[in-house]
Amino acid sequence: MYDGDDRLPTVPDMRSVIECLYNDGLVYYDPDELADRTRMADAGTAEQKLDELRGRFDPPFAVFDPRYIGYSFPSYTFVRTENNLENGAKANRSHFPDPETSMLLGTVLGDVDIVQRRADADRWANAEFAKWAKGRLDYFENFETYPVFQIARWHGKERTEPLETSPRPLRDVEAALVEHLRDDPELLALIDDDELTAESIPESLDQYTVTEIESTVRTLEADDILLGTSISYDIYNSPWNCAIMGLSLGAEDEAGGPQTPRMDLTVDHDHVIDELLDAETEYLNEFTMPFVTSGIGQGWADILLELRVDEPHHLDRIAEEIRTIDYVESTKTYFMTTTLFNEPLGLKI
Repeated sequence: MYDGDDRLPTVPDMRSVIECLYNDGLVYYDPDELADRTRMADAGTAEQKLDELRGRFDPPFAVFDPRYIGYSFPSYTFVRTENNLENGAKANRSHFPDPETSMLLGTVLGDVDIVQRRADADRWANAEFAKWAKGRLDYFENFETYPVFQIARWHGKERTEPLETSPRPLRDVEAALVEHLRDDPELLALIDDDELTAESIPESLDQYTVTEIESTVRTLEADDILLGTSISYDIYNSPWNCAIMGLSLGAEDEAGGPQTPRMDLTVDHDHVIDELLDAETEYLNEFTMPFVTSGIGQGWADILLELRVDEPHHLDRIAEEIRTIDYVESTKTYFMTTTLFNEPLGLKI
């Protein structure tokens, strides 16, 4: 997405603007609201700041439950390289088959060397990718797939329905809206401002009335199909570091016998997820913890988090906070030394 060999200087207010737009992409279309949320003087100042930041982030995109845009198998890939990490550090999204399915790739410190977040149409498509990577990418020498079975937070937007639950069929108007919003979410800003008129309906939706479109958007939101809006930003020149943290759950019952279960995975897991989603601290919030998922991996964890931190040592504070949550037995962290790309799902290149 971004080209450039040198880190650009930080723009004043860059952090607050990017954080605001990541949490709510529609603010991009409303300079008054952007000025209010980022404590700038006025809309003119906000517009000037957006101009200064051109090229450091892309226009807003709509965030959907991945199953409704054709991706039912989200996963993480943990890669161990032997002699080819240098090649892995030069990886580009275009190197991957169906690159729109490969969302995040970065080199990390720890007992693995590379972590990838991706989402495939189904597990068979993921298996095809694994075979392709094993045969074509010399730095994918030894890797494990961590399938995601529940998404609690996705691009900073919450959803809790288990992924094994089949998505409901979309009505024609819903499918048309999903397709349109994937390319251009500005329609949502018109609806939020009560400014959608028959004349401003996009051509791809002109067979529907204003009332139909507005009510359908509200249904998509209420049913956790449309999760919100966000932006992708220039990770190479961003002020944040990234990390992957795994949480292992367990609570020993000292009074129990050998047959006493160590934990109730459903109750304990849901409690931890709720605590994470409710967290609103300096280090744990919807921006600094944009992805919260759970799955099963041979050597990984019960819950997986993606984190943004200002400084690597902040991970110690985050681990301390998380370990105070009941049923969190241990944490395991991979600090991302280089984020090679981090893009929205389904974004063509």
